[in-house]
Amino acid sequence: MNGSWDILFFAAAGGIALLLPAIKNDRFSWRVALPAGGAAFLLSLGLHGVGALLPGIGFTTLVAFSGLIGAIIGEQILNRTLSLDDRKHAMEKEVHELRQEIQTIRKRERTLHQQIESHRELNELAGRFGLCESIEDVERTLLRSARTILRTDGVRLLRPDGSGPGSDLPEPLRFASRLTNPTRRSEGGYHMMAVPVRRLKSRDTAVLVVFRRREWNLNEFRLLFTICEIAHQALLAAELADEIKYAATHDALTNLYTRLEIERILGREFLLARRARRSIAVAIIDIDRFKRINDSFGHKVGDEVLERLGGLILDRLRLPAGRWGGEEIVIALPGGKARNLRDELRKFLRFVSSEIFLPDGSPVRFSGGVAEFPRDGDMIADVIAAADAALYRAKDSGRNRIVSFEEEA
Repeated sequence: MNGSWDILFFAAAGGIALLLPAIKNDRFSWRVALPAGGAAFLLSLGLHGVGALLPGIGFTTLVAFSGLIGAIIGEQILNRTLSLDDRKHAMEKEVHELRQEIQTIRKRERTLHQQIESHRELNELAGRFGLCESIEDVERTLLRSARTILRTDGVRLLRPDGSGPGSDLPEPLRFASRLTNPTRRSEGGYHMMAVPVRRLKSRDTAVLVVFRRREWNLNEFRLLFTICEIAHQALLAAELADEIKYAATHDALTNLYTRLEIERILGREFLLARRARRSIAVAIIDIDRFKRINDSFGHKVGDEVLERLGGLILDRLRLPAGRWGGEEIVIALPGGKARNLRDELRKFLRFVSSEIFLPDGSPVRFSGGVAEFPRDGDMIADVIAAADAALYRAKDSGRNRIVSFEEEA
C-alpha cells in the first residue's frame, strides 16, 4: 500500500484502540483524546518503519498489532488520567472541607467573642445593680442596660395595668402587659421579646419588653432572660433595703417618722429655711387623757387609737410628722406660718373627733401647741420648746384645742 495510507490506517487503528478504554468507562474527554491521538500517530510511524524493514509481515498483522499496542497504551493513559482526576477531585474536596472548617471556626470564634462580651456586660450590670439604693434605681438601671446590651429600638417595663417606665409601645405590642411567660414573637413589623420580672414582697410582676425592626435570635433571648434574673435579685435586695430603711425611720405603731428621723428632717428644713430666709411652723399634739384611756380600756385600745391617729395624719395632713414620745406627735409645715398650721390642725381636730371613738362611744380628742421659726426661736430646740409650752397652755385651758405660742390660751 501507499505509505501515507499505511500511516493513516495504523493511526486509525491505534487511535480507536486508544480511545476504547475511555469510551468503555464513560470517561471520554479531550484530556484522554489528545494524548491518545498523539500516541496513535507515533505508533503508526513506528509500525510503518517495521513494515518497511520486515516486508514479510502482513498488513493485517500490523493493523492488529497496532490495535493491541494502542489498547494497552490507551488503558495506561486512561488510568493515569483517571488517577489525576481522582486526586484533583479529592484535593478539591479537601479544600472545600477546609474552607467549611475555617468558616465554622470563625463562626465559633465570633460566638465565643459575643459570649465573652456578654459575660463582661452582665458582670458590669451586676455591679451597677449593686449600687442601686431603691427599687426605682433598679428599674432605671434595668431599662438603660437592656437598651444598651441588646441594642433595641425601644424598651418598656410594663405593669399589669399597662403603666410603667420606658419607651412607648407601638400599637401592635400593647398586648405585652398581659403576658405571664417569656415570649419571643413578631407583630406589625416589630420583633419583640418579653420576660416577666418578679418582685418578692409586693407580688407585682412587671414585664420587660424590648422591641426593634430586626429579628431576635435565641442567644439574645437567653441574654434578656439572664438580665431579668439579675434584675430580679437586685429588686429583692432593694425591697429588703427599703424595708430595713423604713423600719429604721418609721414608728412601727403609727407609721409616722421616728423621733430620730423627724429630728433629722427638721434639721434639714431649718437649714434650708435659714438660707432662704423663710419660716417653718412646728406643732406638738397630744391625745387628751391618754393615760385614762389606757387605764380604762387597756393598752390595746390605746395602741389602736395611736395607730388610727397616725393613719389619719398621713392621709389627711400629708405633712412631715413623727412620734416624739408616748402619745406626743410633732408635725412640721416647711415654709408656712404658725397660724396656717394652727388653722389646719383645728380642722383636723374636728375631723378626728368624728372618726375615732372609744369603746364607750366617746370621741377621741387631742390638744396642740404651734410655734414658728424664726419668730419663736432661732434653733430647733427653741422652737420645739415654744410649741411644747403652747401645748401645755392648751391643756391648762381645758384641752381639745390648738394654741399658738404667741397667743393667749
